[in-house]
Amino acid sequence: MQTPFADQLAAAVATELSDPKRLAWFRTACRHAGQLDAHARFVADFAGAGRRLGDAAVRGLPATIRTDAWPASQAGRIALLRCRLDALAPAEHVGCVEDLYYRGALGERQAVLAALAYLPSPSQYLALAVDAARCNAVPEFAALARHNPYPARYFGDAALGQLVLKAISMGVLLPDMTDLATRTTPELRGRVCAAVSERRAAGRAIRPDVAAFVDD
Repeated sequence: MQTPFADQLAAAVATELSDPKRLAWFRTACRHAGQLDAHARFVADFAGAGRRLGDAAVRGLPATIRTDAWPASQAGRIALLRCRLDALAPAEHVGCVEDLYYRGALGERQAVLAALAYLPSPSQYLALAVDAARCNAVPEFAALARHNPYPARYFGDAALGQLVLKAISMGVLLPDMTDLATRTTPELRGRVCAAVSERRAAGRAIRPDVAAFVDD
């Protein structure tokens, strides 16, 4: 049974699809995602959403989503994923999400990471998220670290510290890390201070957001 979240997100995506062909494709894809015997079609639709939906900003997202807008391709993929999980037994959820992430192209992996906090029983995806934090593709890392409440809610202190240090090295602004202030401890601030000292010793510039985090 499809949940209100999936309905609301799908409706927000549909509102932004002014092209009738794109809208028709998306509605058909949502319907197939909810059919248990259509898994191969769902996987193909999830992959094809980037080409089919484009990147227009989707606003009017469900109130629980902690960002103002997602690109249509990303919002559409997340809507399809929620429709699919709503149709599957809970025991099948992790396998489905991991399959999409580990077999997917960059845009698909970004959508999976952006979706994690909004999936049923989010904590069951912690291993995937911690593994994803090791990636070297900036857009993929940013999907996890920027405007995403998952790390602050579910990462342990050590994993969150590593994420913050990597965000500094990969150019992700610390104020863009959702709810980081709620997880900032003296230990985390100390790790960042040590990283700042190393960068200064190497003659490297310190970003204003990083300096503000250390001095706060």
